Amino acid sequence: MPESSFEWLPSLIAVPYTRSKKKGGQRKDLLRIAFENSMSLLGAMAVGDLIDIIRSMEQASEEGESSEDNELFDKLQGEDADELLHDLRLIGMEQMSLGKWVALLRTLDSFCTKQKINLTLPESLAVYGKAKKEVDELVSIRNHDAHGPAIPEDKLDDELDRRQALLEKVLAKFEFLSKWRLIEFGRFEINGDRQSYLGTEYLSTGASSIQETGLGIEVPLGEPLLLSRKGDRFIRLMPLAIVADIDGEQDTHLALFSKEIKGDPNHLGFLSWTGTSTLDVLKWSNETGVDLAGRRQLFQTLFKMPEVLVPNLDAKIGLEVAELVVDDQPSELKFSLANRRDSVDLESVRVVLSLPSAMSFGEEIDSGNRLDDRRVELNVDTIDCGGTYEAVLPVRALAQGSVSIPPASISFRYRRTESSETPDADGSEETGSISLQTIDHNAEDPLCPIVNVHRSIIPADGNEEIRIGDRFQFELTLKNVGLGRANEIETLVLVPDGLEVLDGSEKVRVNLVPGGERSFRWSIRARRPGIYHIRICDVIYQDLAGRRHATECSEEFRFLVKSDKSREFRYAVQDVVADLSVTETEEEQLAGLLAGLEKAIPDADARSMLRQTAEIDAVLDIVRAAVNGVSKSKSVPIIEQVFRETKWQGKRHKDRGQRKILAFNSGEIPFFAVDYTDSTRGELFMHSFDVPGGDREPFMKADESHSVFASNRMTKGTLDVCLPWADIRTDEKIGIGFIKGWIGRCINRLERDFKPWSEVSACFAEALGGKPMYRWYRYEISVPEPVQNDLAIRDIITPGGSYQCCGWVFRTPGKKDTFTLILNTRREVGSSCKEGSKWLRDRHEDGEHLDVNFYKPLPRTPGEAELTTRDSTWIGTEVKWSSSEAEDAVRAAADKLVDVSHQMYARAASDCDAATHYKTTVPIFVRENGEPNWLDRRIPELTKARIGIRVAWRQEQQIRGSLEFFRRRSKPGAASRYSALGRIRSGGGDGELWMNWYEGMPEDLAIGNRLELDDSFWGEVEKVPKAIRLNLLLRTPPGPVDKELFDLWIDGIIAAATARDQQAWPAFALDEILDRIFATEPRLPGIIESLADGPVSQAELRESAGAEGKKLHSAIGRILKWGTRYHAPSPLIPAHEMPDGIDINPDYRDALLARVR
Repeated sequence: MPESSFEWLPSLIAVPYTRSKKKGGQRKDLLRIAFENSMSLLGAMAVGDLIDIIRSMEQASEEGESSEDNELFDKLQGEDADELLHDLRLIGMEQMSLGKWVALLRTLDSFCTKQKINLTLPESLAVYGKAKKEVDELVSIRNHDAHGPAIPEDKLDDELDRRQALLEKVLAKFEFLSKWRLIEFGRFEINGDRQSYLGTEYLSTGASSIQETGLGIEVPLGEPLLLSRKGDRFIRLMPLAIVADIDGEQDTHLALFSKEIKGDPNHLGFLSWTGTSTLDVLKWSNETGVDLAGRRQLFQTLFKMPEVLVPNLDAKIGLEVAELVVDDQPSELKFSLANRRDSVDLESVRVVLSLPSAMSFGEEIDSGNRLDDRRVELNVDTIDCGGTYEAVLPVRALAQGSVSIPPASISFRYRRTESSETPDADGSEETGSISLQTIDHNAEDPLCPIVNVHRSIIPADGNEEIRIGDRFQFELTLKNVGLGRANEIETLVLVPDGLEVLDGSEKVRVNLVPGGERSFRWSIRARRPGIYHIRICDVIYQDLAGRRHATECSEEFRFLVKSDKSREFRYAVQDVVADLSVTETEEEQLAGLLAGLEKAIPDADARSMLRQTAEIDAVLDIVRAAVNGVSKSKSVPIIEQVFRETKWQGKRHKDRGQRKILAFNSGEIPFFAVDYTDSTRGELFMHSFDVPGGDREPFMKADESHSVFASNRMTKGTLDVCLPWADIRTDEKIGIGFIKGWIGRCINRLERDFKPWSEVSACFAEALGGKPMYRWYRYEISVPEPVQNDLAIRDIITPGGSYQCCGWVFRTPGKKDTFTLILNTRREVGSSCKEGSKWLRDRHEDGEHLDVNFYKPLPRTPGEAELTTRDSTWIGTEVKWSSSEAEDAVRAAADKLVDVSHQMYARAASDCDAATHYKTTVPIFVRENGEPNWLDRRIPELTKARIGIRVAWRQEQQIRGSLEFFRRRSKPGAASRYSALGRIRSGGGDGELWMNWYEGMPEDLAIGNRLELDDSFWGEVEKVPKAIRLNLLLRTPPGPVDKELFDLWIDGIIAAATARDQQAWPAFALDEILDRIFATEPRLPGIIESLADGPVSQAELRESAGAEGKKLHSAIGRILKWGTRYHAPSPLIPAHEMPDGIDINPDYRDALLARVR
């Protein structure tokens, strides 16, 4: 298939594919990258498309619209959401691989078909079906390359030709992209009656600056989009595609999602054609104004499985030297893998280490299997949480060169959820690479980098010349033509006055391998005619040994900008209105300039329109410059956002309809905006949030104010202070100084009011284990799932999307430096917390907790917490904040709210699943004649012992819906998944009591005589028993629970909370427990006998077991896991004094040995 037929492909696919056709040494990798990027891009398109559709449903719901199209949104808010999204969540998108991208396409296609979702671009999912055979074969080839033997050199070209043919058949199915463009817009401008977006288009030949004028839709800035060639539709590719800087470089590229870093959904890794981009989602979103955090939130709702276990490992390769010498002694290449304690157990671990062609492994290898001279395979059966593995391999240099040892490839199996009984997920990881030099002292060519510089001017739209007002590109290409790697290449690009840089950084920083090149482009506009020169400072760089080099760039790059009368008039108007006022003298001056255009523009109406649009364009540019200038002088970063109000928002303006807004934000806070809806009629309206003097002249009166929304999402409130351009231009008292002062007052208020508010919210969020987000004049606090375990706090969501959070922070009106902290007390106990509210009201009557009040879930006045006299699940308290030293007061307030909410929740437990069975209340929770139930009477004691109550958030059938009693921690994140002291299940309506035993609990507790094991939790041979895995050790006998038994059980729970935080086997049940353990693990008696004289290494035990060695080793790993993963007692423990050693648990040594003798 001719190469020209792939002109519709974007650069991240087309560039590696095109370069692979040159049949160089990197051809195999280039074909792989082109294929992987094609599958990843399809996935980003389809996911972005789906999220756009759900966002539109959410917006329609917010605006009160209802239709059959919103049925999916309603389902996502309902009780069946987990079942609906089960298959999507099974993909495991915490860490991507080629296989997972293909699985995403396949699963998402099935999901959309079942749910009758009509994607904007269904072709993105159709590619796999049309090219299934070729895609599956290329996936198999990729797996073979990673794990199989190398392709013989004499067969390599034929094999790569075959792969290229397969890839071309796949890429042929991308022809639908000929109707779309992959674009990122970074800037928005108004030019008369036209709106222009400036940005980058990712063409088949590379990235190119573009300017789009006259789009009929508003598009977001700073993020990759698929824009239809008609300009009437777009698809957002976030959150699986972004445009960001390459790590360690000042070079921005389109990048595709790779993984969550260390299992943290707020820290993500992306891969581009040229490198990696690692970012903090919230920080990056605030700095760029790009709503990655919001898109990720919905993405996780769709694709993140509750309780998912995420591998968290540190793997690296290291070389003891920075240079290798040909024919010298081998050096040591060390591979190390540490499986962190918050990770998962890894099984069937396989590592492939590869070397470049200038190197080979030594003759004698103690670790692993040699696949060929440049590849070694390491295999490990299991690596438990907290475990490590290391291997040292000899390597030597074969030829001179500046080379890179590629990342080691790691694959493994793991259990993705606690309910998985066997490994059910594939994981992969890569180490970093190592750059080094291999030196041959007999070689004649020097091993050093040489960086050449090439410069060019590219006029816009294919023009051959540049006129004033034209936007053009200046391109700088750096190429390393030397034999050594060039590191930390730096230079500065100096653009003279008269030229306006629209896009591009002054400083360039990049690294280049031998033969590598990188191009940088600046989008520039000429403001005056004349001869210009752009200067490039000397290019400085260093080799791998740290020696510095330089390429001189003394010649200036010159070019001509031609004149244009009408455009010169536009800039003349900008000079006249630079002070944002137009005097009579200046009016005459402009009239004279306009008259000079009579020959060029004979039509008087056209000249008048030019005059009007030139003025509006100039005012907008001046205001933008003023906002950015004032904010920069105060060191406050600013973000611009362009949007059109929604239909619902437009109704607020009545006859004025939906407004078009250019908004300026500081982080999440919108503070200033320009309404340019009627700019073609010469009208602009400037807006801000409330500032001192905003209710007096020259600002519009409140009843005349044309307030606008600060976002087209109903989350950021309105900007109510307003001043029209028509009033500014004729009032000499206003002018640019007044506007800058207005902007300064806005920024002062940001510092005075919003900064403390943000600090309080961050402190409150930290105390709750969550993150703050600004939303409609309040901060919302949202929490991740683990907080449900430590504090029993979880996010509450309304069907209409009004909020999805666990708490709020409001400024308290009329009270300086005072803030209201609000927390939701509901924990999946039904729609109300009536009994909990009653308890708090009773406490108020007794003079207790008077500083904790009830608040409405939806305040009538945005920005003001509203007290309520009715029952509410939202409780709050006020705190003073004078400086960051007041953090202790916020934490204390948070602790009190958590404490009160726990007690309220305990009283409302009668509404939970464990308390009811087929609408019949379990006796424990029955309140007769308004009297306290059995649990109510014991809550004061439970509270004193710092015991919390929660609905189980784990999803296993035997646990789901039960009521857990747990140790309350002083801060979130301090407990594990297995921290339940005990639990109540409905027991078919009779009640069912379970508890665990802990070290230090009195053996003579009365409840001990009433506890027994449940055989149904011990019956599976050679598997971790459910009693261990589900934290269900002891239970009361089946049958109705009476009050005496319940009180004895509560006494036991209190004793457990005050004992050591380590589970134990009680003496009264030890014999029964050992009976079941030996039945479950038939190889354990032999292991115990082998350890009778002390610790032994696992390798020795495995070897002595002969053919049964592998099964014995698996049994040991499974039993050790009882302690390392499930925090339960285990018959075996690691012997830390002996590498790979194990020993008998000393607490039960005598009992275990007695059983086997």
